[in-house]
Amino acid sequence: TPLGAHLAALPVDSGMGKLLVLGCLFGIPQDVCVLAAALSARSPFLAGGKDKMKEIDKRRLELAAGLESDHLMRVVLFQKWEQLGKSKPAARSWCRTNNLDNQVFEAVAEMRTHLLGVLVEQGFAPRALLGRGT
Repeated sequence: TPLGAHLAALPVDSGMGKLLVLGCLFGIPQDVCVLAAALSARSPFLAGGKDKMKEIDKRRLELAAGLESDHLMRVVLFQKWEQLGKSKPAARSWCRTNNLDNQVFEAVAEMRTHLLGVLVEQGFAPRALLGRGT
């Protein structure tokens, strides 16, 4: 099928490809690329010792701030990290305070840029998005 041909050109499995294409059709290619990248990366939450688990769980609930989806939480956490300046001291400090892995966010940013580039190349997203917020 024509959709299948486009999905085969994407560097993700077919389910994730459909997510990316639908995100473009709904006009949110950047957000859906963050989501796809975040789901492809390991969890940004660092494991803590048993003595700190209650505190870590409490922080996770605070970070969720009413979100009803772990998937959306990953997007929101990434956006917050990006607003704080990515690998700048403020972002690294925020990650330490919230028991988050800065390197995971760096990997998500790199994958998001790659996925967005592929979507632009395939004609699903406008070229103007490249270099904007990436």
